[in-house]
Amino acid sequence: MAYWHTLDNAFVLCGTGEQQSPINVVPTVPVDPSVTLFSLVQPGTATFTARTSINNVPLECATDTCGKLQWQFATYSLVNVHAHAPAEHQVNGRTFPLELHFVHIAPGVPHDRIAVVSVLFELSSTPNLLLTRLLDAQGDAQGGAPSSTVGITGVEWGTVERPESGFCQWGGSLTTPPCSEELAWFMDMSAQPVTQEQVDRFRDGTTPPWATCTAATAAP
Repeated sequence: MAYWHTLDNAFVLCGTGEQQSPINVVPTVPVDPSVTLFSLVQPGTATFTARTSINNVPLECATDTCGKLQWQFATYSLVNVHAHAPAEHQVNGRTFPLELHFVHIAPGVPHDRIAVVSVLFELSSTPNLLLTRLLDAQGDAQGGAPSSTVGITGVEWGTVERPESGFCQWGGSLTTPPCSEELAWFMDMSAQPVTQEQVDRFRDGTTPPWATCTAATAAP
């Protein structure tokens, strides 16, 4: 958010950083049309555990086979998936009702490196079956269930991360404090369907609600 830096001196980067996210993504002419998101992302058979947190219910990877991402000679492992409703990013100034973030981490020195794959959703009359499963796990966690897990196959990941999809890539930051920069962001340019009911369920599962953010111009 634009005002994070006013809340605590430790958040100063949120106001002074030069690669702050989220942004308004402005797609450019493809550099290499033969390279798709699945050229980089390798979904695996995953088991996720839903955890409650201050502003959403992330699904944390419970195994080491959730998925990989290859980027700039480094291998990133998928560690969690979480949602923002409404979406944090825009595309050509357009807003979206929901955005999923697939957070990947690669060991590094002096700190780990982070890569995030963003998937946007647009309203549809057809519910997204994978999102329904994630929502059920989220609801169980909020209800105090001791073990709220959901298993996802590589094929099922293909319903939200399209194998043929093009993507935009840029350098950005965490969207919440401490707003650390040098993150590798990837956005799937094929928006997926979601119903209003599913969006409402994600939004109702947050305390406080997920925030909207002012967007800046991207340079994918």
